[in-house]
Amino acid sequence: MRTSRRLYTISETVTMLLMILIMILVYYHVKNHVRKDFIKNRIYQISRTSELLDIFLERKKRTFEHFCSIGNKSGAVGLMSDFADIFTLDNRLVVRHVLLKDPGSTISAGYDFSDTTAAQFFRSMKTPEIRHSGMFKSGKNGNISLYIASRQGNSILAGRVPLSKLSLDFAFFAGYRDDVILFASVDGEVLASSRDRLALENLPDDTEKTITLDREYFITKKFNRSIDGIIVLLTPVSSVFSSVEVTRKYIIYFVILLVTLITLRLLLLFIVIIRPLEKFINMLSGWDLNSKPEIHNSLFYRIREFDTLYSTFFEKTRLMHDSIRELRESQSELEGMRIYLKSIIDSMPSIIIAVDMNARVTEWNRAAEQFTGIKVGDAEGRPIWHMIPELGKYSDSFFEALSRNELCEFKKQVFTGKEKVYMDITIFPVTGLESVAAAIRIDDITLFEKAEKNLRQAQKMEIVSTISTGLGHEFNNVLGGILGAASIMKKKISGEKLPEASVRNITRYLDIIENSSNRAAAIITRLLALSMRQEVEFTITDLNHIAKNVEKICGSSLDKSIKIRTITSDRPPIVNADINQIEQVMLTLCINAAHSMTIMRSDEHQYGGNLTIEVNELKKGDELSRIYVEATPAVNYRSFSVSDEGVGIEEYRLRKIFEPFYSTKHGIKGSGLGLAMAHNIIRIHGGFIIVESEPGRGSTFTVYLPAVNADDPARADTREKISYTGGGTILVIDDEPVIRELASDILEDCGYSVITASDGSEAVEVFAVRHESIDLVLLDLTMPGMNGIETFAELRKIDPDARVLMSSGFVHDERIGRAASTGAAGFIHKPYTLEKLSEMVHGILSNKNSE
Repeated sequence: MRTSRRLYTISETVTMLLMILIMILVYYHVKNHVRKDFIKNRIYQISRTSELLDIFLERKKRTFEHFCSIGNKSGAVGLMSDFADIFTLDNRLVVRHVLLKDPGSTISAGYDFSDTTAAQFFRSMKTPEIRHSGMFKSGKNGNISLYIASRQGNSILAGRVPLSKLSLDFAFFAGYRDDVILFASVDGEVLASSRDRLALENLPDDTEKTITLDREYFITKKFNRSIDGIIVLLTPVSSVFSSVEVTRKYIIYFVILLVTLITLRLLLLFIVIIRPLEKFINMLSGWDLNSKPEIHNSLFYRIREFDTLYSTFFEKTRLMHDSIRELRESQSELEGMRIYLKSIIDSMPSIIIAVDMNARVTEWNRAAEQFTGIKVGDAEGRPIWHMIPELGKYSDSFFEALSRNELCEFKKQVFTGKEKVYMDITIFPVTGLESVAAAIRIDDITLFEKAEKNLRQAQKMEIVSTISTGLGHEFNNVLGGILGAASIMKKKISGEKLPEASVRNITRYLDIIENSSNRAAAIITRLLALSMRQEVEFTITDLNHIAKNVEKICGSSLDKSIKIRTITSDRPPIVNADINQIEQVMLTLCINAAHSMTIMRSDEHQYGGNLTIEVNELKKGDELSRIYVEATPAVNYRSFSVSDEGVGIEEYRLRKIFEPFYSTKHGIKGSGLGLAMAHNIIRIHGGFIIVESEPGRGSTFTVYLPAVNADDPARADTREKISYTGGGTILVIDDEPVIRELASDILEDCGYSVITASDGSEAVEVFAVRHESIDLVLLDLTMPGMNGIETFAELRKIDPDARVLMSSGFVHDERIGRAASTGAAGFIHKPYTLEKLSEMVHGILSNKNSE
């Protein structure tokens, strides 16, 4: 063991050496810093020189441009005093005329530039644009020049600018004193110098930073594009480091003084501190806790700090016994606190795990035990990745969080065990504890994720709602024209004397048009039902009847490779449902089944297969509820199924097929709304859909609907469709020309006089003049400009007793309620037929007459 004397001597010696070393490093640092500042300054200076050169050339170009614009160039040649020669060249680069000639120049009429270094520059002159060349050294007289030229028709007007004294001028204007400025070619050949007697023909290569001529110089270079050459600055090394050399002399003086001071300090400390300290230590080594301090009069004990140390030592030994006793009491309290905190952590629903620097478990709570099934005693000391393998992919992030001492979070991580769950993982670095380096918290957010998915589903449905509402209105207007025209044609041919066979054929075709239009209107109704903006009309419905009707439609519309088989129920399968919507669901399932056996198959597989529509027997709710959570035990169910032999559906897709805009038809156009609409329709009816599928073996969709008593008759509305006639004048207001024209034809055919208006403003003008003769107004709610409600209000101002029949493609347009509350006579939904419109008009006018 080393003594304090030796350690102190070594430390002082090392301190002295370090200080000397620091001074030497400072010297070289200052020298290097001066060099860097010098280089930075030289780069700035040479950049300034380059800018001066650019300004010089720009001024020359402006002078030359002014000269080119003067017609009498011979008389204006005095303006070109800065130019050595001014001459014109023909296309062969031969001097044709000399306007200005320098006494020492070799250029004269007939001089051929074609074999000179400037030939390439002159050949590049194709336009009147004024350009200048790079530097050129004359092979005849060694002069350094550049040329400024412009194409003047079939000749080139050129001027030579001498650069021989340019470097000297720049050195003067730039303020250089000891520095030397050079102009050199890109190959390093020195072309001009601000010092005549400087013997340097070529620049050294780029690896050399200094050069020795009459003395040693620093070299600074920069390429200038204007002269296509290099500007070089030579600075004497001695002028750069003169101040640094003075600094070195003072460093030597400082080192001598430092050695002297440290030696004197060592002697003083040995006498005053170290020797008395050794005696003090020897005295302390023989003391016990009951000893009393002795009084000493040496200089050592007169130092306040040592005297305090000497006198308090014994007092602290007495306090030590008290501290030990208090420490034991505190340890008991800490143990109680540890148990308290452990209870809190164990009670938390989050998984809390403490690990050391090597990711080995040091502690985990009861939630971790329940999640993994591993007791804390079995997990301690083992890597966390072995206890919870799902955390293995976060190992890099764990160690990175420890190294940065930053919190690390992972949101919505999927854990797959007995069931799929979503977890939030947070890694907390812990400081101040040897056994714990980090804490890991894992929160189960599966319920929150499900809630978020439900929210996204609701948002998708809102999008569908917005789209379907607008489309429904537009389609209803189109279908109104088709249905109205068909109903008028059917009525007209019934009164014509045509061959019976022709009447039957035409009637059959019109029935097809009418039925197809009604089906399209029903589709719009179902689309609005998906958006929750259309009511469902529940009636007693026979599933056998729907199945047979769908079979007929599919037989005429599906690919002929599809073989359709329908199995109906022996007992009437009666449900309380909207017949059009249930038919649409069954048709959607059949179309999807046909696609899976045709267009969804790859080219190497044969198209076609068996499509089976089966109406099943009655199922009791308590039996179904044991299998399907959607079933209600107290309700009995009727069901139908659609089976195919198509491509099938993968298991992971089955969970999404009822989501809006999701489609399994890759590469095939599809809206992704068919099954979403079907699912929503069946849910509104209080039923549910079950899917069974296996890739390559087809799919079966089974739809369950609440059953009603089989004794209730299942009858469709078989009332004969008749049209009602009458008399009076009706004002038809609609912005759609087709709807307006068809409504007029229907009403005129029924015996009424009709006046039309294309918008609200026109209608108000007509009604103001003829309201006394108008018995009824047929008013469209949705018109541009003045809408239906505004028009209705204006009509009522003119005649408070006016009879107004509202029409709209929206059944649940809130404006209908407002109109009804203010006295509207009725509402008819688009598209309407001759029978429906005539019946509604007849009823309103009949009520008016009875009043």
